[in-house]
Amino acid sequence: MATVSVSNADQLKSALANAKAGDTILLATGNYGALSTGNDYGTAITIKSANPDAPATFSSVSLNGATGITFDSINFDYKFKTGDSIDVSPFEVFNSSNITFRNSTFDGDVAKGLGGGSDGYALGRGLVIGNSNGVTVEGSEIKNFMRGVFAYESQNIKVIDNDISGMRSDGLNFTQVQGVLIEDNFIHDFRAAAGTGDHGDMIQFWTSGTTKPSTDITIRGNTLDVGQGSWSQSIFMRNEVVDQGKAGASMYYQNVLIEGNTIKNAHTHGITVGETDGLVVQNNVLVAATLNKSNGYNAEYIADFGSNAGIMVPRIILSSPSDDVVLKNNAFSGATYFTTDRTSGFSNQSDWSVSGNKYYADQGSIPASAGSSGSGGTPTPVTPAPAPAPAPVKPAPVDPVKPAPVDPVKPPAASGPMPVLDDYRLDAAKLTKPGLVDNAKVVTVGSQKMVQLDGSRDYVDLGRLKAFEASEKISFEFDYSRDIADGKDARLVWNHMKYGVTASGDGLILNVATAKEGFKAIRIDKLGLNDTDMHTIRVVLDSKTDRMQVIVDGKVAYDHSGTDLKFVGASGYEHGWTLGAPWDRYLDGKIGGLEIEAKADFVKATTATATAAKIAVTPTKAVATAAPKAVETKEPVKTKAADISTKAKVSIDDPMASKLAAVLKAQGDAPKVAVTKAEATKTKVVLDHTADRVVVTYDAPKTHDADDAAPARAQVKIGDLAISHFAHIDNVIGDHHTADTIADWVSDMAGHSLFG
Repeated sequence: MATVSVSNADQLKSALANAKAGDTILLATGNYGALSTGNDYGTAITIKSANPDAPATFSSVSLNGATGITFDSINFDYKFKTGDSIDVSPFEVFNSSNITFRNSTFDGDVAKGLGGGSDGYALGRGLVIGNSNGVTVEGSEIKNFMRGVFAYESQNIKVIDNDISGMRSDGLNFTQVQGVLIEDNFIHDFRAAAGTGDHGDMIQFWTSGTTKPSTDITIRGNTLDVGQGSWSQSIFMRNEVVDQGKAGASMYYQNVLIEGNTIKNAHTHGITVGETDGLVVQNNVLVAATLNKSNGYNAEYIADFGSNAGIMVPRIILSSPSDDVVLKNNAFSGATYFTTDRTSGFSNQSDWSVSGNKYYADQGSIPASAGSSGSGGTPTPVTPAPAPAPAPVKPAPVDPVKPAPVDPVKPPAASGPMPVLDDYRLDAAKLTKPGLVDNAKVVTVGSQKMVQLDGSRDYVDLGRLKAFEASEKISFEFDYSRDIADGKDARLVWNHMKYGVTASGDGLILNVATAKEGFKAIRIDKLGLNDTDMHTIRVVLDSKTDRMQVIVDGKVAYDHSGTDLKFVGASGYEHGWTLGAPWDRYLDGKIGGLEIEAKADFVKATTATATAAKIAVTPTKAVATAAPKAVETKEPVKTKAADISTKAKVSIDDPMASKLAAVLKAQGDAPKVAVTKAEATKTKVVLDHTADRVVVTYDAPKTHDADDAAPARAQVKIGDLAISHFAHIDNVIGDHHTADTIADWVSDMAGHSLFG
């Protein structure tokens, strides 16, 4: 084992050519430029600065096929050059093994002349590790890059006791890795560029584009502190290929331990982990930070979300499909509008163990046993004081806060007009991939097209529906049924961070964006929804008057004013609408009939029971209502009552007809029918409850140009119950329609209206 001293790049090149395992090459102070080697040194040589206080410098390093090299006390100093891209990678390790960087500095630079808001901000990746085995970074400082360390398709990676700061985006990135230890690092004070869409993660794993799972991961004893820098997500491990339905359990993260970390930041993703098999999250401390408002990136964030403070509180968010999960003894501090419910994902899964997670009013009261100070050269932001061990708490499966219970055991019926929602109406028959994600498929229920979801990572992506993004008022209605009455949480209609509805137990959870309480969850229990019947849900929201209303199967289940609602710009990013959801709480059942209106017309409630409420088990809009809004056509729309007729009858026989007739007989009502007529049809609809059938008569013109087709709405009123249906005549195949084809459409329309 020899020690060789060198003072310039040529001498270093010669020393490397002759080095043997165990040798040490001492570098005099100076700049050695670019280093490139693929030599195999077996059990390792050491390249070390002779004077660590005045270290040797490399401007770039490329190891490709190298084995057995330790760098000690080296300055890896990148300087921006014209032509460098934002993802420049000056220091790289490819196809190599047994490589260590110790007691060194990776120092980045800022962009000049790139434009787009990048100038003056960091760029590049500090250290890239690809297709390698046994790479260690320890006791080093990594600063002022776009991303600090990026490791992919590699094994046995250790990142220990480092100081990582000044990142524009991410501190540590990992994808398709096996055997990772991230321990005792201090990650802090990022510097993102305002107005550029920069998005930071202190520690991030992802699976997009991968073919093997990341496994055997330990994240322990780290301190993640926003400090005076830019906000970021802290530990974020999304599993994209699974939650997007591109892979199943074989791509779950495996054997993940996250323990003893201290997180002080201002984003809801404190510790977020996607689908995993074998996960322990324990003894971590998460503290809500106060952001430095003089930081332009923070000022932008506060302007967007300052009134939605819930997004600024770090939480633990785990994916509920995960297997074999332990979630215990984690402590949360700060943001008093939260109680103990700072975790989500647990829904009484038999292989989850959840206990001892506790909220404290201030960080000084957090027990010493909770969390770990970490090292990384700075103290933890939490100063623990002795206190009793926290009592076990099972968080409610509600995202993101524990909702206040509402118990409308006998919800009043809606009375008066039920406004029509027709700014947007989903035509499920036209849904195709990629909107139908994973196994989602269109099925026929009665005469209505709906979407079948199988409860395992499938959903429907409807896109942004931009017409509603600037509206502080919104109403939406939909039909759904469970395939199994298991009471599990199942997201039904979702617009992330704005509003959404989740089936839960025998009730619902309504999520709404608020100005002060984040994405608030409101639980509405004892609605009798834990069954396999079809139900119709209507939600009416008005952030101008701060009023919310939920109507279930024609009955007002929830009506509340006083919560400070705020929808426009609530998330800072438009996520769009989904049926079901891409992030756990999957529906096993059918959903469809979505209608949306950029208005908030609330209905009055009485204590009376809605007539024929049981008809709401059909996937139709069977709700109490007056005649619908008039429809514009070239000629005025006319409405009048129809009488029983024997002229040109079209009979529609359906099992529901007898049920409907029984209701009519029970209430002693004569059939009362009103039909709205449109230009293309002159239609009479008749109910004959003595014959248990529906009769449609029609009088239509011989042809109709589809290009001029006007919306036509059929309204059938039976006592206090009205059933409506909306359609366009141009749904009939062909550009021109004969009286016969229109007649078919008329009969179909009436059939949908009643027995869908």
